[in-house]
Amino acid sequence: MIPVGLWVIYVCFIKNKHPWKILFTNLGIGILYMALILVDQRFANSGAFGNAMQAIWMAGAAIVTIGLYYFTGKRFNETIDFEKINQ
Repeated sequence: MIPVGLWVIYVCFIKNKHPWKILFTNLGIGILYMALILVDQRFANSGAFGNAMQAIWMAGAAIVTIGLYYFTGKRFNETIDFEKINQ
């Protein structure tokens, strides 16, 4: 996966000059999702969460993450002229 990730970074951000804030936003959202999953695991291991609560927490983490991707994608699409960048 590392070579593919490096290739995507090269093509999108170095060659085509997409703004770096897109990459950092995606990495931040990914780190937030992993933190939510780790918190869920911590609660489950301590006995604070049962199976149902753990499933609800994981579904909520996925919904929050997808929502963040959706809203940041709409914002970047409105503020960045990708047609101009790709010419």
